[in-house]
Amino acid sequence: MRKGKLILGFAALMSALATTTYAEPKIEIHGDADADVWYDMSEHKAYNSHDVNLAITGQITENVSATIGITSTAGAPPAGAVGTDERWGTMDFDGAWIDWSTPIEGLALSIGDLVYTFGGFNYYLYKNYGMISPEIFPRGLQASYDMGMLTLTGIAGTSDDAAGSTMLGGIVGVTPMEGATLDFIFMTTSDEDTDMNAGVTGVIPAGPAEIKFDFGYITQGDSTGMNLLIEPSVGFGDASVAASFFMKLTDESIAQDIGEDMFFYIEPGYAFNDMIAAGLPLEYHDTDMDADNDASFWVVPTLYIYPAEGLEWWLWGGAINPLTDDDDAEMALSAGSEIIFSF
Repeated sequence: MRKGKLILGFAALMSALATTTYAEPKIEIHGDADADVWYDMSEHKAYNSHDVNLAITGQITENVSATIGITSTAGAPPAGAVGTDERWGTMDFDGAWIDWSTPIEGLALSIGDLVYTFGGFNYYLYKNYGMISPEIFPRGLQASYDMGMLTLTGIAGTSDDAAGSTMLGGIVGVTPMEGATLDFIFMTTSDEDTDMNAGVTGVIPAGPAEIKFDFGYITQGDSTGMNLLIEPSVGFGDASVAASFFMKLTDESIAQDIGEDMFFYIEPGYAFNDMIAAGLPLEYHDTDMDADNDASFWVVPTLYIYPAEGLEWWLWGGAINPLTDDDDAEMALSAGSEIIFSF
């Protein structure tokens, strides 16, 4: 009931301000979708999943906008080892907020439902929903001051998942050179367990190469975790190589939606033209580094088709070979199709 009232009240405010400011309200809808199906040839089972995100933004004045977010998720996109019992997911309220570029040069405010993530993967299996730390959902105020090479952000609000608790945090963003970014992040919740997220995330360009790296330190109750993610990539004309390395540095990771202790992935690729490219992901996965016989080697040849700007179609086949002494362990085969688009 409270969320419904918030949406209606927010929409009414946005409409009234837009009507008094512009002759015609300036409303924009942006979004992205990722939907796929895949077939497990070993188990003879088919799966499907989707992830849809929409943002409806009203431009109230030149410097003020208001946004409502809507999300629908079912399954585990892109298709992984988790299926979904329901074909269709519901559309859920995903926050309402106002962005204001203030008259003070460099100072911007955001008020409402805020979301913070860091350590997001480029690696295809975790690219939509995996982070090396859990997402953070305060409802409150963000103030950012851009000084060119340095950006300071302060965050204050109430935690969206713990009654009676407040959340404080900050981000120090540095741009040491063109194309390079470095962000130092700290967030804490004043509940009984004093949950805390801290980390460093950055991108460093080096000629045709780029290195993305993320380090996260997370506490939740009595649990503490440290995670490391390094993702280099390099391109030479039509050829490219992308890689990911993820590792839990402690026994407990608290990483979001990552069910393994370590993996390494490398994908050489080639673009035949602007519409068609191919890649050959080669991967090593270790579910539990303290256990034996749970590692596996993956080969996932993929064809990428780009029919139009903002639209991608992936066709892939996969072979997972268990690295075990068990003579009964068999290679698992699968194939799938994935559609990704944004607007």
